[in-house]
Amino acid sequence: RLHPARPAVPLSPVSAVEKTKGAAAAADEVQLEGMPSEFYDEEWQANQRERTKEWHAYRQKEEAEEEAKSSEYREIGMRMKAYPQEEVCKARVLVSSFIRAGEDVEKVIEKAAERGELTELVLMVIWNRLDVARRDDEKDAIRSLDLLYRRVETEILRSEATPAMRLLDELLNIHDGSDDDKWLKACRKHMIENFPREDPFTMVFPPGFDMEKVC
Repeated sequence: RLHPARPAVPLSPVSAVEKTKGAAAAADEVQLEGMPSEFYDEEWQANQRERTKEWHAYRQKEEAEEEAKSSEYREIGMRMKAYPQEEVCKARVLVSSFIRAGEDVEKVIEKAAERGELTELVLMVIWNRLDVARRDDEKDAIRSLDLLYRRVETEILRSEATPAMRLLDELLNIHDGSDDDKWLKACRKHMIENFPREDPFTMVFPPGFDMEKVC
């Protein structure tokens, strides 16, 4: 006996959303195969986010320091705005010659002093370079520029001092700090060379006096 055919159960169509979910799951499986396992670890991801945050903070700090340094350099450059540009250029050239002189720097400074080229502006140029070296933490440059500043400053003070003060400075520079008796002898010799003894005749009569013409 034949039974009547039962109606076929309709198959529910697969929705687009389900297809998308399935594709995403398949993609996740593919990614999981190509990526390290810690990539999907929540603790590892949290650490990575923290590192990224620290890196951004570090970069912001560096940029702020660079901006502050640039502002300081601009401030240093503004110190010499009150001086004529030509004089500033000459002072910079002179300071550069001191730096390049090496072992002959003493002679170069003394010659510049004789020409009257050592001025407050020269000291300011050296100080500006020293300030920049300090901000950049260049230890060798700091040491060299500091010695150069002190040497030029001393030479300027010597040129502005009275003859008596210059002589005193020369006598003090002779002393090496070890032998006082030797220093006193050297001072005596230096004094005789600078102030030779006068004979009684020149002390009584003026220079150029001719006794024969008077008689």
